[in-house]
Amino acid sequence: MTGRIMVLGGTGFLGSHIREAFQAAGCGVVSVSRNGSAGPGRHVRLDLARAGIADLGSLLADEAPDVVVNAAGLATPATDRQLRAINAEFVARLVAATRDTRLIQIGSSHEYGPDVPGSTTAESHPPAPLSMYGRTKLDGARAALRGRAVVLRVSNVAGPRARADTLPAVVARRLAGIAAAGCGDRPAELRLAPLRTWRDYVDVRDVAQAVLAAVAAPAVTGQVINIASGTAVHVRTVVQRLIALGGLPVRLVEDSNGSLPREPMQWQRLDVSRARELLGWRAEHGLDESLTDLLSSVWPPDRQLSTHVSTQR
Repeated sequence: MTGRIMVLGGTGFLGSHIREAFQAAGCGVVSVSRNGSAGPGRHVRLDLARAGIADLGSLLADEAPDVVVNAAGLATPATDRQLRAINAEFVARLVAATRDTRLIQIGSSHEYGPDVPGSTTAESHPPAPLSMYGRTKLDGARAALRGRAVVLRVSNVAGPRARADTLPAVVARRLAGIAAAGCGDRPAELRLAPLRTWRDYVDVRDVAQAVLAAVAAPAVTGQVINIASGTAVHVRTVVQRLIALGGLPVRLVEDSNGSLPREPMQWQRLDVSRARELLGWRAEHGLDESLTDLLSSVWPPDRQLSTHVSTQR
């Protein structure tokens, strides 16, 4: 693959993996974020939430990308105003600035809202998001579609360097803390709020490959495409797998005093047939691989991982 790719939010969880995937594919990549430099390649520092259309136009003129990938976004904890500023209002300005440049918008499955347990959500499902995050991401997606962008509507993401506020990352870090502290004769206690929901988890590296596939399909424009594993997993299973992969004597306790999760949606599984048909993409990393590599990325270096967990960092 050749060309010049601009990744907005290129230092974040999704953005950094997308940036690295394009670099590995031989593309010239410029990363744009409020934080500036992080890793090899060209980086531009810009507060996207405050950038106006003229600022974005100047950026595009200076860097001359063939494709812009918008991986910038904000999830909770954040105020409604902060969510709207970056997830919706910024995207509208970006669309106005990128009229002559192809845009790939990273969306979220939270844009759909709840569905019936046991069902599979296709792109034709009428969006009815419950959270402010979902509503602002949907507003951003609609703005992108008006500009003929491709919206990759991504399900829950797992894998190495996962965002610290996600359930897998919270559990992985707590397990790493237990490993660092050492285990006594009695099992350590992992306390969480009741785990009741089902989620469709996709590995962050598969998401990055989906973005590459979307860029490699220039005829695909103005569409929403689900990016997910296509499988619903109970979140208690995710926690139990992390405990098992960590190989520690840990007892899971679910009660109302535990932290996470506070999810209004009880079920979600996405239909990924459009991604297969239009992009030739499917998820390649299984959930255990995602969770294993997440554990490896946070595990204390002076503690040995379970024999089930790769020590590659």
